[in-house]
Amino acid sequence: MAAVRARHIVVVAVALLAMAGCSGSRSPAPSAGAGGAATTAGLDASSRLHLAAAWDWSPPPGFSVGIPASDSSEIALTTEHQLTVLLDAKGAVRWRVERPVRDVAPALTADSVLVPTEKGLLALDRATGRERWTATLDDRTNTPVVVGGVGGRAVVTTWKGLLAGIDLADGSVAWRTPLGGASLGPAAVSGSTAVATFDTGHVAGAVAVDAATGRQRWAVALPPDGTSAPAIVAGPDGRGATVVVVAADVAAHGLALDNGAERWRTPIEGAGSPEVPPLPQADGTVVASHRQGGMALLDAADGRVRWEARSDSAAIRGGPAGPGPNGWFALPLFDGRLLLGGADRRADVREPPSLANGVAMGPGGLLLVATAQGKDNRLSAVKGW
Repeated sequence: MAAVRARHIVVVAVALLAMAGCSGSRSPAPSAGAGGAATTAGLDASSRLHLAAAWDWSPPPGFSVGIPASDSSEIALTTEHQLTVLLDAKGAVRWRVERPVRDVAPALTADSVLVPTEKGLLALDRATGRERWTATLDDRTNTPVVVGGVGGRAVVTTWKGLLAGIDLADGSVAWRTPLGGASLGPAAVSGSTAVATFDTGHVAGAVAVDAATGRQRWAVALPPDGTSAPAIVAGPDGRGATVVVVAADVAAHGLALDNGAERWRTPIEGAGSPEVPPLPQADGTVVASHRQGGMALLDAADGRVRWEARSDSAAIRGGPAGPGPNGWFALPLFDGRLLLGGADRRADVREPPSLANGVAMGPGGLLLVATAQGKDNRLSAVKGW
């Protein structure tokens, strides 16, 4: 991957202007200074997609920006496996903490920032950045999901194939459940049920457990060597939820949350990637991304395809974000570009100032784009999508 991305550093301009799809001369967009203050930069518009930078935040020189996480008021991210940073809605630094961490997305709770590490999970106080606890699992963890809010549990998968429940109050490990193989993507939760996937290359499957106890509720086999992390989509009336997984048979699968029974199977253009989970929507649809660098919006009730967006690249890390205020969805691609697509829209591929490492929906509907492995790494908050 490093070699492929290094070649693209030569191609990708060091200006966020490239995200607007313009040609000709390019000049760098202003970025944050050494203190981490946010700046505003304008972009020319394209005929199809009018993007503009609301603000940029730059890490210390030479640092890459990990996949961001956000809620309506703040943004959490890590940089170069060393720093965890909390930003406000305008990109100003609230605090930064130096600890060994992973560059996957943290999780935000009402009072904590939960950060995956190479050995477990780190909880930082959301107000101050002070360490609240460290949970040790002796393995590399993925982005956690939260059940029950304050006083509940963080549910986390590990690369060696463990699903664990961690008490949010003190970081104690409440339960551990083996999955049967490596799990490189996050779990998903709905109500009291947590679902995770695993894939050894020879055997793959989805496992559902009780999030309070870790007791297995069901397990189903999936075609191996290309299994995505799961998403859970609620039914139209809030019931009849469906687990959606993209598998190696080049299809998305809809499984009943209550018993794992397959409700539908929809062929799409690529197999799943474990670090690229589908993106559930409140209207009962789900954006299923696949290894061939595309997205498909599916109806979670029956698997019907509503629209598709394609690229000439691949997607292996970081799921999609959206929809933006104008109905676009964004997906980071293996070569560092971004795929943008949506209903009744022609797919558009853009080149950020450096190599896109992950995206998220930010406060106020902004698109957060993290870039890495270049000379101009930053977190860009983009409007107009």
